[in-house]
Amino acid sequence: MTHIEQVQRAIDFIEVHLSDELEIDLIAKEAAFSRWHFQIVFSSMVGETVKEYIRKRRLSNALKRLRDLESRILDVAIEAGFESQEAFSRAFKNQFGLTPGDCRKEQFKNVMVFQKPQITMDYLSHLYGGFNMTPVFKKMSEFKVVGLSEKFVSILSPEKNNHIVIP
Repeated sequence: MTHIEQVQRAIDFIEVHLSDELEIDLIAKEAAFSRWHFQIVFSSMVGETVKEYIRKRRLSNALKRLRDLESRILDVAIEAGFESQEAFSRAFKNQFGLTPGDCRKEQFKNVMVFQKPQITMDYLSHLYGGFNMTPVFKKMSEFKVVGLSEKFVSILSPEKNNHIVIP
């Protein structure tokens, strides 16, 4: 099984269990990776962490549920895995730019484009770009590394200021 197939297997598992409590260890096991290796491979292939992917997919599903105007926002929030309506509203606004209530008032105009689509094997293959992600382990003699320290901000972070932090 290739890395793409393993990550797709994990994504399929996430989608089936999206409304359940998802533990990274369990997802990694489903993909036949160690927890650490799975998180590295997943984020390098998908472009976001496992938890970010899960949160965005849950919020996208919640957006669809909010179309049903008879569903209370609190019920949608709990179904999406949030413990309170306030936490759900903050996360929802962070992803879609509107609170769930405002989204309903505006009748979902200009919000649907921000949905997180489910990743398919074709999409994942496109993201992956055919690069070989198989690690190579080499035995080397001991050596020292010297350098300057600086706080590193991930390229996936919201600040996106690595070009400033790391000249």
